[in-house]
Amino acid sequence: MFVEIVVTSVSEAKAAAQGGADRLELLSGRKEGGMTPSLGLIDQVTKAVDIPVQVMLRTHAESFVYDEDDITVMLRDLGTIKATSAAGIVFGGLNEDGGIDEETLQKIIDRKGGLKLTFHRALDSAKNYEKAVRTLLDYDIDTLLTSGGADDAIAGMDAIRDVRGVVESAGIECLAGAGLKPENIEQFCEKTGITHVHVGSGAKKDGVVDPETVKFIKRLK
Repeated sequence: MFVEIVVTSVSEAKAAAQGGADRLELLSGRKEGGMTPSLGLIDQVTKAVDIPVQVMLRTHAESFVYDEDDITVMLRDLGTIKATSAAGIVFGGLNEDGGIDEETLQKIIDRKGGLKLTFHRALDSAKNYEKAVRTLLDYDIDTLLTSGGADDAIAGMDAIRDVRGVVESAGIECLAGAGLKPENIEQFCEKTGITHVHVGSGAKKDGVVDPETVKFIKRLK
């Protein structure tokens, strides 16, 4: 099982790494759905762990639609992230009509350099989920993070199962997330064929990332 853990602090990053996480998604504003963390946090987290750190690239949490000012800010933030030891970025954008914002996505790709790129769950808010997936297959994206167009991955299980093969055949990692917990991950993976999971609150105990919980998830097949 490949396990990516959502973290918002150095202590959470250390705990996730201690538990055997394969990768981290670093963000601020977890309750708002995630925004770009500070340069200081990115720098300290990447120095504190030896596993890849993917950094959220999102200027606001109002929606996944960005205007020119938002895009300018994100491109500046991207330049800052590139100067750190981060392994990649996590980005997603939509047009007003609910389709993938291909223009902004291409700008991000053109400027990301050697950073890996995850297109996040903006995908799940697209007006036409399957069309959005097909659109993304044509871009230089390393990972698609999805809950199958549903509020959580359990509800979107059938859609994830249906698109996984197409996504992986395009050489893109299909990463399932939202609502995955130690008690449901194994059955979810059996039904969908997913081997890469993205876990947030499901990796926590008493409100903090728990190394033993991460270890338990890692041992699941």
